[in-house]
Amino acid sequence: MPDAYRWTLEGLLDEERRLRALAEAEVRAYRQLLLRLALRANPQAVETRRRQTPDFVNTLTVEEWMDLMSSPMPQRSWKVYAEKDEEIARLQQELMEAKAQRDEAVGRWQLAVGQSEGTAVGDLQLAVNQQHAHEIQETHGGVPSVNGPPAQTSDRQQPTTNSPKPIAISQSPTTAVHPPSPNGQQPTANSQPLRALSPLSSFSLPPLPPKGYAARFHTWPREGLVLALLALSGWSLRYAIDEAVAREVGISPGSGSMKRLFTRLETQRLVESAVYRVGDVQAAILTLSTDGVAVVRAMGLTPVRSDWAILMAEHGGPAQSPHAALCCVFAYQARRRGYDVTFCPRVDGPARPDLLLTAADERHYVEVESGSGDPERRMKKWRNQADLQGYAALCASSDAVRQRLVAEAKLAAKRGFATDIGSLIRGEVGGVWVEEWK
Repeated sequence: MPDAYRWTLEGLLDEERRLRALAEAEVRAYRQLLLRLALRANPQAVETRRRQTPDFVNTLTVEEWMDLMSSPMPQRSWKVYAEKDEEIARLQQELMEAKAQRDEAVGRWQLAVGQSEGTAVGDLQLAVNQQHAHEIQETHGGVPSVNGPPAQTSDRQQPTTNSPKPIAISQSPTTAVHPPSPNGQQPTANSQPLRALSPLSSFSLPPLPPKGYAARFHTWPREGLVLALLALSGWSLRYAIDEAVAREVGISPGSGSMKRLFTRLETQRLVESAVYRVGDVQAAILTLSTDGVAVVRAMGLTPVRSDWAILMAEHGGPAQSPHAALCCVFAYQARRRGYDVTFCPRVDGPARPDLLLTAADERHYVEVESGSGDPERRMKKWRNQADLQGYAALCASSDAVRQRLVAEAKLAAKRGFATDIGSLIRGEVGGVWVEEWK
């Protein structure tokens, strides 16, 4: 046989062997695929066939595969399913109760340790003030939601915003500046904070999450308190919620456990968080999500309108979010010093103040400013404030911005009071005002 024919024949035989091997591999793959499908369709029938014929995968015909996958699967009775569901529900309830008992025991232990170490109240308050200087900064994104219609608030109505437990400033390097009160008496709120109570002081948390929401909670006693405080207080600054809940359960504000708690709530879409920076001030805003509102309503609570919702609806919307966050930081500092705070109060005339502070006989309309924008626009604000209450009152984002704004305001108002977020965070003044001019 000529060499050319022999080479051609060998090539054809090699190609035939290659194609046969490929076809056998594909058949094996298809048989494994059929086995997987049969196991999903009727695993008991597959196991029965395996016991009868261990090598059945390689011997079944197409018709036999179809019969195997279409054979009826033994049905479990509804009674069996119901018993399993009841057992799972009982175990979940026991687990939640055990977690609640564990958290309560840990809280009591931490409280006992703090007392045994003889931690003085004044030292604790000073530590909180020092810590707060770098604790108003978080790392979560998101867009807070606006809940409820705008509230109709007159400038003569008493504010209804709840205030947290005041923390007395244990160090007072400078003397607090007291603006005049409407009746001419010397005000006392700056030096003697009001005994305003956190909403949690009169709230009893249910022992278990509302029905249908248990799977979304990891540490219900703490996570439930966060949702309840957001609903009852309307506060939107995350650190304010952090501080109140941490004190309630006996741990340190800003601790790792509190940060993880907020992360879990946001992961479960029960809260919405966003971080804003204005100059050196960075603040995290926290609000209830739609699901969070559903949970607190299932707890029997009616959420009040949040600080953030008011600011978003009545003070420029999302475009003014950084300024709104600055207002929330100042509101927190004012509340800690015994003031009630009303956002975007309605007044007669052209003035549109950011906040109204009230305490005892005091009533002060305040502008919160970062120092950006048109100076002429701010000059109109100072003049409007002077016409409204007889003096200007402003809060700046920093000490340097305060000095610049005061220089402007002096040209428009003969008398005024000023403060800044940095000085308040550092606790450099016993009251809320840092300086006065007249």
